[in-house]
Amino acid sequence: MLLLLTLAKYCCHMSKKATLFEPQPVLMTPIWSGTKLIPFKQDKKQPCCKIGESWEISFIEGKSSFPPDFEEKTPYLVKFIDTQYFLSIQVHPNTEQARAHGKMSGKEECWLILEAEEGSGIYLGSKKGVSQQEFKKRLKNRGDITELLNFIPVKRGDFFFIPAGTVHAIGPKITLLEVQQSADITYRVFDYNRKDDSGNLRELHIQEAMDCINFSDAHLKRVLSAAQKEVFSTNQKLISHHDFDVSILEISGTRHLTLQDNKRAHSLVVLEGKLQIEDRELTQYQSILLSQTLLGVELLGNAIVALIE
Repeated sequence: MLLLLTLAKYCCHMSKKATLFEPQPVLMTPIWSGTKLIPFKQDKKQPCCKIGESWEISFIEGKSSFPPDFEEKTPYLVKFIDTQYFLSIQVHPNTEQARAHGKMSGKEECWLILEAEEGSGIYLGSKKGVSQQEFKKRLKNRGDITELLNFIPVKRGDFFFIPAGTVHAIGPKITLLEVQQSADITYRVFDYNRKDDSGNLRELHIQEAMDCINFSDAHLKRVLSAAQKEVFSTNQKLISHHDFDVSILEISGTRHLTLQDNKRAHSLVVLEGKLQIEDRELTQYQSILLSQTLLGVELLGNAIVALIE
């Protein structure tokens, strides 16, 4: 019966007249997962004690938040991340590098900090002057490379762009929204010598990572100059990327939202408050996909919303 109801729900939402599509988020529980997403994402029939990622808008094979026959796929992926511990220090390839390893796309991403405890931060890029040789030498015996990286304290409302080739890691006690290219490709550089549930050291991808990391001062300058502070205070576009544009909207009362051209579907993600859109009410940390045929929509509520176009 539950399966029939679910299918009926999707059939209704995916009819020719449908313009709004509710995702079924895919939940992940890696070893660094936190607990702050649980009140918003907990499946009461399958309770868990931690949730590290909620893939809100995803068309990755095997990790899609929509049915297999859903047609309006996006070139971007939207997820919430919540951390109890550091993520591995890692890097993503560009599209050319990814295709050399049989992948369709590279992975560039951006982070919008939603919550962060005092002292929390991220590693972002190698420090100025750090060479590829110095970096690789430190990794030779799984050595700690954190002192070679820029540690940046973060607060609610901070925004960062992480282009391909940037070595990075999210720190503990942080909840954020991530928008990225629709690719599931990550090269781990260092993982603090942690072991998985079976007692094995987690896999590293040192050679692949070293082939991708950009150690140039120009790249570091680009990464650090893209950072923004207190982005919740105004309505603004945070980034324009060929696979995604991300904007912040403050909704107070009724607002007509005019969308960009319909080259791809858009997404709305509620970061704070409540939002009414047509006959749907979205609360904090809920998302909805807007059909690419939809060029305008009425929004009602008091909310801070991320618009991904």
